[in-house]
Amino acid sequence: MTCWWSPVSLSTRRSPAPASTAVCEEGTQTLVKPFKEYAPGFVHADVKYLPQLPDQDQRTYLFAAIDRATRWAYVEILKDKSATATAAFFKRYD
Repeated sequence: MTCWWSPVSLSTRRSPAPASTAVCEEGTQTLVKPFKEYAPGFVHADVKYLPQLPDQDQRTYLFAAIDRATRWAYVEILKDKSATATAAFFKRYD
């Protein structure tokens, strides 16, 4: 089954997002939930291991912080994931 959604806006919203509907090949419509609204400052953080390249002597880590309200993303590649490095990452993010 193939479905498409309308309307979809990727812009940042200040008011609650309206629900959109999916139109499927059979003609049925399914309610699609809007993204949950967050207050500015709510941050999603993630750390991912990056593969060690042949010319590197140690593994590196990708730190990412995404503001859920504005969808603004900040990323850095760091050599360790210690508490000190993590705290410094968030100070630079702010």
